[in-house]
Amino acid sequence: MHQENQTVIGKKFFFMTQFLLMSHEEKLSYIASLRTYAHDCIPKLQSEFSTEVFKEGLELLSAYPRSSSFLEERAIFHDYRVQVPSLVRWIETLIRESEQYVQRHAPQPDPFLTPHVGRPSNEEKKAREQARHEQQKKMEAIAPKAIENPEPSSVLDVVALSGTLPTLRQIAWLMPQGIATRIDSLREDRTAFADYSEQAKRFGAEGKEKEAADAAQEAQKRLAQIKTLYSDVDYELAVIHIRLKEDPNYRKEHEDKWKKIDEIISFTKPYYNKVSEDTPTFVGEMRRVIAENSPEAIAEREREAELKREADAIIKYLMRTDKPNTLKRIATMQERVKRLREIIGDEAEPYEQKVKIDAERPVMRKKRNS
Repeated sequence: MHQENQTVIGKKFFFMTQFLLMSHEEKLSYIASLRTYAHDCIPKLQSEFSTEVFKEGLELLSAYPRSSSFLEERAIFHDYRVQVPSLVRWIETLIRESEQYVQRHAPQPDPFLTPHVGRPSNEEKKAREQARHEQQKKMEAIAPKAIENPEPSSVLDVVALSGTLPTLRQIAWLMPQGIATRIDSLREDRTAFADYSEQAKRFGAEGKEKEAADAAQEAQKRLAQIKTLYSDVDYELAVIHIRLKEDPNYRKEHEDKWKKIDEIISFTKPYYNKVSEDTPTFVGEMRRVIAENSPEAIAEREREAELKREADAIIKYLMRTDKPNTLKRIATMQERVKRLREIIGDEAEPYEQKVKIDAERPVMRKKRNS
């Protein structure tokens, strides 16, 4: 396994050299390692689980930055046994994608390295140097970069060039304020989870059962918060994906703020796929939300609200008891009850009956003596 440029994750797992930075020969060796692991190790995991064998698979995944979230979650949750199916899917996916990449990017013979008699000419030297320089620039462009304080555009540049999925902190700017705040406190939650877990082990070893149970309960509480945050972020990114693709008003609303809409759609697609697979009703619910928030639907709701206000005002007028039913008032009531029927249909019938009864016994005002 290639161990240069390693990055520690949770002090447990190590990144191999990222796949895009490997030489062609190293890529072929890596694919062979993936195939060997799939053939020899996965059957063992499925029949007789082994933590060490599982971690070997995690190390293979680390060559792809796209798997970083999966690696981080395993370092936090240590749920290796239940994640065997997910690891199998990752290995199968990386075998397929790695082979496709190598086929598309197989090195071409360098015409300037063709054996020939005598020293290379100045033109050949210059052409070789230029070719190497361009190749170096290309590799620097596609290599994922560590971004401490990312701006949206810089994160999306890395995503577009390398296929790397951003970390939670790098996508906090896409999240609603509530989720963004929870992302800010994620490190504290992880630290608290680790501290309480360690306390639970220590108290358990010392025979302090109550203290161990209390610490374990607090650890589980922090663990639940972390898991919930990941689920909420996945869901929110899936929402962003479908609304940017299918809701023109939502897209227009966010174009000025988010700028690179197509890149956002691209890197949120895996989350959309995951959520829509886990929740079959997701797509239908989101399309209902999109329909309900269209300008036509909003205008229709406003029209219905205005009609309701008008109907309520008519009913209030018809039901007043502090005014005598004079001929003039009865005439007005008859006009308004007709309008009420136009608004609420047959529901106006009780009010029509009231107006009819009131019209049969109008209050006659006495004439004033001259």
